[in-house]
Amino acid sequence: MVVPGVEGAFSYRVPSKLAASALPGMRVLVPFGHRRLTGIIIRTDTAENPKATREIEHVLDERPAFSPAMLQFTRWMSEYYLCPWGDVLKAALPAGISLDEKRHWVLSEPFDEARLAEILKMYPDAHDVVEALKAGPVPPERMAKQYGFGPRSAMLKRMQDAGLVSFRPVLRPPKVKSHFDSVVNLSAEVQAEYGPDYLGRLRSVHEQHLLRMIFECGPEGILRSDLLKGATSARKQAFARLLAAGSLALRLEEVTRWDPHTEATPKISVPKQLTDYQQMAVEAISRSLERGQFDPFLLFGVTGSGKTQVYIEAIRRTLEMGKSALVLLPEIALTPFVWGRFYQAFGNRVAIQHSAQGSSVRFDLWRDIRAGRFPVVVGARSAVFAPLPNLGLVVVDEEQEASYKQEEPEPRYHARDAALMRARMEHAVIVLGSATPSIESFYQALEGRYTMLRLPERVGGAILPEVRIVQRFPKPQIEGEVPKEKWVNGEPPKKEDKPPKHEEPPILTEELKERIAITLKRGKQAILLQNRRGFSPFIICRKCGNLPMCPQCSVSLTYHRKGQVLRCHYCDYREPAPDTCGKCGASDWITQGLGTQRLEEELVKEFPDARILRMDSDTASRRGMHGRMVTAFAAGEYDVLAGTQMIAKGLDFPNVELSAVVQADAELFYPDFRASERGASLIVQIAGRSGRRAETGMVILQSSVPEHPVLQVAVEHDWETFVQTELQSRQQANFPPYARLILLRAIGKEETPPAKALLRIRRLLQTIGKVEILGPAPAMVAKIRELYRFQMLVRTSRADDPAGNHLHQAVRMALMQYRQVKGEPGVEIEVDVDPQSVS
Repeated sequence: MVVPGVEGAFSYRVPSKLAASALPGMRVLVPFGHRRLTGIIIRTDTAENPKATREIEHVLDERPAFSPAMLQFTRWMSEYYLCPWGDVLKAALPAGISLDEKRHWVLSEPFDEARLAEILKMYPDAHDVVEALKAGPVPPERMAKQYGFGPRSAMLKRMQDAGLVSFRPVLRPPKVKSHFDSVVNLSAEVQAEYGPDYLGRLRSVHEQHLLRMIFECGPEGILRSDLLKGATSARKQAFARLLAAGSLALRLEEVTRWDPHTEATPKISVPKQLTDYQQMAVEAISRSLERGQFDPFLLFGVTGSGKTQVYIEAIRRTLEMGKSALVLLPEIALTPFVWGRFYQAFGNRVAIQHSAQGSSVRFDLWRDIRAGRFPVVVGARSAVFAPLPNLGLVVVDEEQEASYKQEEPEPRYHARDAALMRARMEHAVIVLGSATPSIESFYQALEGRYTMLRLPERVGGAILPEVRIVQRFPKPQIEGEVPKEKWVNGEPPKKEDKPPKHEEPPILTEELKERIAITLKRGKQAILLQNRRGFSPFIICRKCGNLPMCPQCSVSLTYHRKGQVLRCHYCDYREPAPDTCGKCGASDWITQGLGTQRLEEELVKEFPDARILRMDSDTASRRGMHGRMVTAFAAGEYDVLAGTQMIAKGLDFPNVELSAVVQADAELFYPDFRASERGASLIVQIAGRSGRRAETGMVILQSSVPEHPVLQVAVEHDWETFVQTELQSRQQANFPPYARLILLRAIGKEETPPAKALLRIRRLLQTIGKVEILGPAPAMVAKIRELYRFQMLVRTSRADDPAGNHLHQAVRMALMQYRQVKGEPGVEIEVDVDPQSVS
């Protein structure tokens, strides 16, 4: 058995009364130390085990929460990503279903009322606490936050000493449970007599209406909640009379709280015929499906080439074979479009999973998927754990996306790579789709490990958009370039002693403004990408150069015009924007840089009659908002969409004629080996949003370095040449796909211990040998939430260590030895296998 949050496996005895129900994959309640926790059975054995000294108390499931295939998959994930198996199993379950014990403050029974009155005289503020305790156990977090009494408060200590309260484990029920409703049907007697004559004998029109509704629903019946939805009091009374007269039969059933019709979906038009390239791709995938074996495909198609339709046709073949299909998406913003396409194709056979759903809905979907009610699942990265039986096909759309990587908490898995392994284990076909495939996936295709399927043309005869690079900064002039009419006495002007006053370039160049105006005049739409939220990345005092910094993180505070607030985008620290500088007292602040709020303000100023929609994590944070915003823009309710990278990928807006990257340079110069790939992919993807129908689109990239090779990729629509160039660079520097990487990060409240911890681990790794170690060094953001962060990169060459087995074993042994000799106090070590960023 494994327990979430704890390393290793543990042995328990199974009492005879539970022997038939304690099966592998079941969740059970077990005593663990001084508490009771939820564990998961991973294996049963009939032989006596001397280590099993305690018994399982309860079996929590009627059927296993994990199939044998899912147990195998989660075990691999635990071993590969170097994290406890229990944590992986917890990540695979819907939140809120665990039954665990946690220490709470509890009133002792019976207790001395007189003694309590004496203590309340000393602590008059404790009356609310006592009332809360009388209502039930109070967790320590609530005690401290709501009432201001920490675990060492004098009042609680006195009450403990007096035997009035105790701080003890309390079994907390699951936050999420199954929902039951009554299914209403006609009784056998009424069914036999039902007809016009029977209805005529009823005096109440409400009774007649109810019986008609129930009869029209057929033998399956109707849910009581649906039958009485919006009913008047008279209709409810009629229902009660029919029930009392025995005219109705009720049966209790477990029902779902998910309503697919609440998911926002834009109107979608689908071509009636596949192109020749689409047909060839579908046939190749279908042949592999018929063979019933693991087969990876890389679907490399330009933007607008119809990759989603290929997925749909492949899933149709999968369902015909009686198997299930899983579709992974990188961004929640893609969900409305993709969900609409799949729901249009497969109706109530498809379920959607995303983080905007409530915990009860996610639990119901997990339960119904496990029961086989939804053979098609569409979801974000956590859907890789969807308990689909008889998996036949896995699709990873926009497979290059870094958002497939789980950063916090453990397991720090990459959903694309995990999906590949799950497909391999379940002998399923997997399709990785992208217009800008990752360097790693393209390399695997070049090496023959993946089958490359190409879609080089857009659907419906549309052609790729024209891409233009526009100089954002004015070209600097040197002495010889000063116009002669400005010379003095036949000589060029002398250099000023003072540096020229810094002026930011315009947000929108004249060419981009002109192009937006033309687009709006034609009744078309435009999309503008600025991959930073807020109004400005920072503000600075013009007089002394003071830059407001986050007190908890080593980053500047972002200025948000709305609310006049400075915010940290790492820890969400906030403070009012200052009127005067805290250092020199000046009130001359200037904003530097560009965020989506500032872009929106500029667009409103330049195009007052246009309907502007801003879409970023600030505006789309409320549940369901992303779907409503995408649907509204697709329906033509807005003319211009400005936002971060969530607007750049996978969205199909037929009326968009212009797309632009407002500050293309911001995507190019990160200190990371994947910076060029990420920047090129994002720019190509946003370029692909325009001209997706018959009319040619236009793309404008505003940049101060127009000759940058990444920008030329978008101009020439040549991803393959970029990949070849990037592969040469990666090979020279020994980075993926030519190397295996594990990033170790040490985090602590003080600056020195994390560095010391990594130095100790480095020495242990050096004794093991055959690994290259870079660091330790401070992370690019050296402090977050008042915690200092150091990191160290460990790597091996893929030529010497193809599967990364030696690298994993070396890091595992070094960490085990480090912990055995007692690690640095107060330091947490994070392990990131296959990191997406090393900066």
